[in-house]
Amino acid sequence: MRLLIAVLLLVSSSAPAADLYPVRDVRPGMRGWGLTWTRGPEPIRFEAEVVGVMEGFIPGVPTVLTRLSHPDLDHAGVFAGMSGSPVYIGDRLLGAVAYTWSFLKEPLAGITPAEAMKGDRTAAPAAGALDASTLLGASWGEISGLLKGALRPSLPEGAALAPLAVQGGMPTLFEGLFAAMAMAPADHAPGPEPPPYPLEGGYPIGAALAWGDASFFASGTITFREGETLHAFGHPFLGVGEAAFPLVRAHPVAVLARAQISMRFSNPGTGAGALEWDGLTGIRGTLGRAVAEVPVAVSVNGKERRFSTVRHPLITGLMAANGMASILQKELGPGPFGTASLTVTLHPMGGETLVFSEAFSGPSAMGDLVGAALLYPVVLGSNPYRQVLFDRIAYEVRHEAADRRERVTGAAVDKGVVKAGERIRLAVHTEDLQGRALTRTYDLAVPSGLLPETFSLVVGSGREIEEHLKKAQPLKPQSYDGLVRLLREPRAAADLVVLWKVQRPALMADDRLYPAVNPDFASRLSGTRLPSTLVRVLLETRTNPLEGTAEIKFKTRT
Repeated sequence: MRLLIAVLLLVSSSAPAADLYPVRDVRPGMRGWGLTWTRGPEPIRFEAEVVGVMEGFIPGVPTVLTRLSHPDLDHAGVFAGMSGSPVYIGDRLLGAVAYTWSFLKEPLAGITPAEAMKGDRTAAPAAGALDASTLLGASWGEISGLLKGALRPSLPEGAALAPLAVQGGMPTLFEGLFAAMAMAPADHAPGPEPPPYPLEGGYPIGAALAWGDASFFASGTITFREGETLHAFGHPFLGVGEAAFPLVRAHPVAVLARAQISMRFSNPGTGAGALEWDGLTGIRGTLGRAVAEVPVAVSVNGKERRFSTVRHPLITGLMAANGMASILQKELGPGPFGTASLTVTLHPMGGETLVFSEAFSGPSAMGDLVGAALLYPVVLGSNPYRQVLFDRIAYEVRHEAADRRERVTGAAVDKGVVKAGERIRLAVHTEDLQGRALTRTYDLAVPSGLLPETFSLVVGSGREIEEHLKKAQPLKPQSYDGLVRLLREPRAAADLVVLWKVQRPALMADDRLYPAVNPDFASRLSGTRLPSTLVRVLLETRTNPLEGTAEIKFKTRT
């Protein structure tokens, strides 16, 4: 589906300015009415009664607690997708349905005043900072949890942002992440485009994050329109402030009544404009305006799928990996995962093309693969040294049904006492899942600059060597180039790597470890805690993923 190839140009630019009801005049027991869309060709009208005004519920913004009434709402309650539904007192606009709570016995909603939404430039309360080095030190499974803290606005506990209905075949790996961002999946294919409806208060609107062979969009409701400017949702979407996301028409299908919070299913429609502000009291966009897009290509065993996503330091990588995972699940289907290789190709704007490779096998392979697809663009996009936006992204997956893992069962060398720079013969023993043993031999140089001391050599997969590195020293690059070098170093499960470990201080400079630091020089660096010397050597990049490590102790002589 090509949502945004042609932006729908809207000729009606004479929408009247809304006459707003000031929240200072609101009193308990006041009655009003509102508009929202549940089904059929037009919005429904519901009744509203003010319960009270909550101060401090949202920082600096009064929230009007209101009881709603309509047969559809009496059955389903306040539902996901209702966010932004306008509520009026008389013929004056009070604000937008924005908040509700789980397991209510009656339809209660928190109303964000329209006067707070109008011209708002207040950012949502900051989410947790995302440090690229923190992601580098995380396991694949931990990355999603770290992103929750980086993307979810810090809003009151217990108050569910009336969740935006999100659809597009969301992989189960991402459900927890987007639930924490107050969105919920609704996996429905887009239907035929209905006749256009007015883009004004009470009518649905969507914000697209990915479109094409993988689609992802959130639907809510328009609160009011001023000329070519739309105000909607009444609460943050992603809370990113300045934004450039496509606004699209949303076509409601039905409201699914649930015990927790009900949900409106909607299909994405044609492009309508650009979402330009995503703040504390809602979103604001301009009709008829286009936004930049990032093409993403996904090849699975030679079969290519394409979609586009938005250009944003964090959201681009998140949506690219989400779309790749959706396509992967459709192409590979359920069942044992087998073995797969992944190549990630990133094209930063104005920078060199970057290529990274990984290999995966076994029961956790799908999650690990998607974690790797997410890691590289998100780490680069969130780096603190240089702004990185992408022109395009490509993923290539080669998959086979057989589980071809091998385990490192041991290692041996021909010498136990060596000199710096001397060459040794290393034998690495492995075993596959069927119990077949194999030995490989390598000619290896002892690192130069070693003093007489005891040190060790750890042999294993790049993934498990990475775990040894995390324990020995923090993964904290000091520049963008150092970050790229770190990402490019052997880390895949299919890489057979040796790690020389010397328990003696070394000097870190220019993102490099210098192993032969003179002890007298090191002692003069008062108050500086220097890491142990670590030298990593790639022995072989293999087809089959490896597990396990083996360690050999050495002594050096002069």
